[in-house]
Amino acid sequence: MKNVLSVAEGLIFRENRIVLPDALQRKVVKLRHKLGHLGRTKTKQTLRQKYWFPLMNSMIDTTIHHNKKDGGMLIVKTVLCEFALAACNDS
Repeated sequence: MKNVLSVAEGLIFRENRIVLPDALQRKVVKLRHKLGHLGRTKTKQTLRQKYWFPLMNSMIDTTIHHNKKDGGMLIVKTVLCEFALAACNDS
């Protein structure tokens, strides 16, 4: 299957999912996990609905494992990340 990329409203899409730039990938994963502490499987499912980036599964696994080691003390402060989530929820 050929991967199709497109551009709309300043965002790059792979099929119907936003391609996250490197700078936002870890932030979006942390924020999604922090918002619900859904665990690996549910976090992967919810992120895959709206986003795509290379090695997404690996980053989610690493981020959630790191979060458990830190006792859940992740602080995510980024307007860009919140904007990306809000933009997807509006579509």
